Amino acid sequence: MIHTQEILIPKARIAALIGEKGASRKLIEKAGKIKLWIESDTGNIKIISKDPTTVWIAESVIEAVGRGFSPQDAILLFKDDYSFELIDMREFSGKSKDRQKTMRGRIIGTEGKVKGVIQKYTGVKIAIQGKTIGIIGKTEDAFMARQAVERILSGAKQGSAFGFLREKYELE
Repeated sequence: MIHTQEILIPKARIAALIGEKGASRKLIEKAGKIKLWIESDTGNIKIISKDPTTVWIAESVIEAVGRGFSPQDAILLFKDDYSFELIDMREFSGKSKDRQKTMRGRIIGTEGKVKGVIQKYTGVKIAIQGKTIGIIGKTEDAFMARQAVERILSGAKQGSAFGFLREKYELE
């Protein structure tokens, strides 16, 4: 039996999904043992596989690419112990674009330092695209990074979030 799922990603991310001469697309298809049908003009992606679980995981991989991750980082999601966390900044800012811009700046930090510290402590990859913050990492690490990011989005000082991570990771 063949299983399919369709997902829509921003048209601006189609080139990243396909890659040079189709290299990224082939990488994803091989890693997930899937087939992708890509409609470049609409951003609609159809995932095809014999395994329904693989289709479900591939949907997260494609969504991660659509949210700013490289295909090389996104295919980590095919591993059993990795997960994808997606945070919608509107949950913390409402619809205010100015507030979202401020929050994006707080998560990135000067020259990317805040984002870099969170990634260094947890070993995750973070991508910020539009109104979302995506996190890919080992399941527990992705959860810890999400908590640190949400603390900052809720108004905590970045140093407080770093202290939270330091406490969690230095006690292990």
